[in-house]
Amino acid sequence: MPNKNIATLSGNALKQMLEYIAPDDTAEQLESEITLVEKDEFVSTDGEPMKVGYYICMTEYPEEGLFGPLEQ
Repeated sequence: MPNKNIATLSGNALKQMLEYIAPDDTAEQLESEITLVEKDEFVSTDGEPMKVGYYICMTEYPEEGLFGPLEQ
């Protein structure tokens, strides 16, 4: 099976994701899961235009919304 490049993320993006999921760096927070979403330009529920890029959300609570776009 050939390799597939699913996403390329910078160290800054990884750091942002870690700060989002575990701002206090506790073991409990680090057990949480996030979902990475690639989005085209869109308008947020607040009516703000959002850029193309990678966003994340809490896997168990997607209704809390997206965080991003992540730095590249």
